[in-house]
Amino acid sequence: MGALTEHYGLHQWAPSDNFLRSDFNEDFLKVDTALHGLETSKADQASTQTALSAKLEATFGTFTGNGGTYVCTLGFRPKAVLVASGQAATALAHIGISGEGSSLITITSTGFTVKADKYTWLNPSGVLHAYMAFR
Repeated sequence: MGALTEHYGLHQWAPSDNFLRSDFNEDFLKVDTALHGLETSKADQASTQTALSAKLEATFGTFTGNGGTYVCTLGFRPKAVLVASGQAATALAHIGISGEGSSLITITSTGFTVKADKYTWLNPSGVLHAYMAFR
């Protein structure tokens, strides 16, 4: 028998090696188990996010910056919105003391808008942002 792969112990045969059908079955079972684990993990993450959203009464999402004004339609007027970018820019808007939001994020009747800002790197074109909007 040849060598085994480092991570999953799958068979690696040399041209001169003899191999058995059971070796293939063993390898396919390991691959099937690993793939099923990935699917289960994704389902668990989605379930956790749904449960967390309901408990916090919050909506989570992402958007790719457009370099101008990004309009996010949520279908409700959030009480507060937190936006963070992959370049460490973060901004918060809330209804109350500051009115309808900050100078970069404005809360609307159906969601929020984010304005690009060269000093904080909020909403530059092509940069992934994450947001949390509280009901």
